[in-house]
Amino acid sequence: PSYFLLGLACGLAAVLFTKLLYWTEDFSAKWLPSWWSRALVLGGIVGIAGAAYPMLPPVSSPAATEEIDNFGHPSPPLFGVGYGIVDHALHLENKDNPSISDSAEVNKLDENAKKVVLLDPSQMLMELWWLLPLAFLKPIMTSITLGGGGSGGIFAPSLFMGATLGASFGLILNVLIPEYVANPGVYAIVGMGAVVAGTTHGTMSAILIVYEMTNDYRIILPIMVAAGLAGVVARFIDPESIYLKKLSRRKEWIARGQDMHTLEHVMVRDVMVRHFPTVGHNDNLPEIIRVAQENSHIESLPVMDDEGQLVGIIRPADLHRAVDSDIPPQLINADDIALMSPFAIATNANLLEAIRDFGAADIEALPVESGTGSSRRVVGMLLRSDVMRRYREEMLRHR
Repeated sequence: PSYFLLGLACGLAAVLFTKLLYWTEDFSAKWLPSWWSRALVLGGIVGIAGAAYPMLPPVSSPAATEEIDNFGHPSPPLFGVGYGIVDHALHLENKDNPSISDSAEVNKLDENAKKVVLLDPSQMLMELWWLLPLAFLKPIMTSITLGGGGSGGIFAPSLFMGATLGASFGLILNVLIPEYVANPGVYAIVGMGAVVAGTTHGTMSAILIVYEMTNDYRIILPIMVAAGLAGVVARFIDPESIYLKKLSRRKEWIARGQDMHTLEHVMVRDVMVRHFPTVGHNDNLPEIIRVAQENSHIESLPVMDDEGQLVGIIRPADLHRAVDSDIPPQLINADDIALMSPFAIATNANLLEAIRDFGAADIEALPVESGTGSSRRVVGMLLRSDVMRRYREEMLRHR
């Protein structure tokens, strides 16, 4: 049951982290529009908080809690990626609990026994008061950094938050009911996977990542329970993951790509018009106008040579320019006004390819050809309006 509670807590924490991150981004953009004001205010907040927080827990601690910066000095707990704090949380053990004497096998991130921190109940309370605030301060400082224009990711902060939150949860249980629970370090491992599952909505990925880190099959069931529940809770409260929300705030949606994907399964031959008019390359303007008037549903007219090969296409704009010119209509041939490098599409192409060709050619109708080389023949016309109509039908069919 403890892993269900941890999964619920991690799911809520993941949602809060996601909302806090983008709320901070909006707040800084609204009230601190200039880069120097963000650097001054938000950078100052992060710097003061990081420098003020105690470097080490109040109990005997290994050097694993310290991260070394580029100058060879220990980095404060709130600075950097925080892997030292994560490693420390994963090696917390209750020395008075005989049921977890083999916990060194469970925590295989580092076989060095010097990293194991044995705690009695009073030391666990002291460790809790140092570790629990980090679970809240790290996402806050990360949000302020990224919201202020700083560079960084959210995966390592998610691991940090999961490890510290899980370890704190485990410390509380080991103080209250030590005979029924596992190591605080075990809860730290499970918390890492649960928070990552909640922020990224990648539950299976989170389970496999943490399992690969521990290399112990016994940890897989607690991680599945907690990460699965955290993912469900996070999706229920906010359907968008911490990554997807960045796209949706830019008015980009994955659903748009899924809609376009349906057009890949509709072929041009299923939508094209099989009966269509053509004009010869030597036909004059009056003849072209007559054909266009008799076939007003086809906006563009294919132009054919003497061998029946496609040589061009006459668009409505081309026809209007010819009509408005001062040249006598009898002197204007199809060759004079046609787009001589027409875009044609094959019968076995899909509608997604056709949409790209419509955009590239800026035409309302595409000639559809069958065959290759000298045997190519125009067998239909694909109208933009028919493609859009079929697109709407496919979308309604999949709703």
